[in-house]
Amino acid sequence: DPGRAERLELPGPERWPSAAVPADVARAVLACCRGRPPMVAGLPLPVFWHHMLRVGKASDPAQGMERILNFRRKYNWPLTICLRDISEMVGGSAALEYVPPRESAGQPTVVFAPRHLNLAKRSMEPYQMLLMFMLEAAFRESVERREEGFGLVVIIDLREISSALTRHVLMSFSDVARGVAMCSGSLPMSIAHVHLVEGSSNGGVIKAVVSMFMAPLSSKVLSRISWRSHEALLGAVGPDRLPASLGGARNAGQAEWRGCLEAWGKQEAALGLASAACTAPPES
Repeated sequence: DPGRAERLELPGPERWPSAAVPADVARAVLACCRGRPPMVAGLPLPVFWHHMLRVGKASDPAQGMERILNFRRKYNWPLTICLRDISEMVGGSAALEYVPPRESAGQPTVVFAPRHLNLAKRSMEPYQMLLMFMLEAAFRESVERREEGFGLVVIIDLREISSALTRHVLMSFSDVARGVAMCSGSLPMSIAHVHLVEGSSNGGVIKAVVSMFMAPLSSKVLSRISWRSHEALLGAVGPDRLPASLGGARNAGQAEWRGCLEAWGKQEAALGLASAACTAPPES
């Protein structure tokens, strides 16, 4: 009964702590599920809510949840990005790479290389949904580890971006708005650091565009953003946390990415997501 705050039975990993979900929050989430299991970002709702309570000390967790739901409603995305939602991208994309943390240490890393976007073949939205799939994977890692300071490392490789691609992206207002919304509370994921890899080709224009988007950010956020050359990135991050595409020792031949997909496919089945409709939430 969504009218009562209760501990829902966890259909997945019981090692994760959970919390009683307030009735209004449960109703809002269930209204977006369309008959699917009450999951957000691949976690049972009570587990997700426990994390919201843990990280929401300075804000209202209910408001944070509402921002998350509003993003999914507005862009007609499911509450959990399933494998079928990224089916056209599941083989991997040179534009986006996910490097999972090692079992003993490390942080998840997402690499975005805009020069590899093939916007003649597909729109920007499938790339953004693939990115959200990766962010959800990193988020689940952070929930499972429950370590202070554990956050996502983002690397944006701005080398060799053509002026045509820059114009295309800037003129796609809906894509820009969706991308900004993704960075505005669509997932309660802590960002450890953002590395911007600069190049010589068209570098001044790219830096000006990126700086424009960075202008509204707080000083706290800006302190976690660094401009680096490729050589400086290798020294700052280390080859054991960088993919082979950036000169590192990880994810050679997309092997680690395929392992992540295989593991999540099994988890989808265990959580009842694989057999669910995976339809998008209703538009508000």
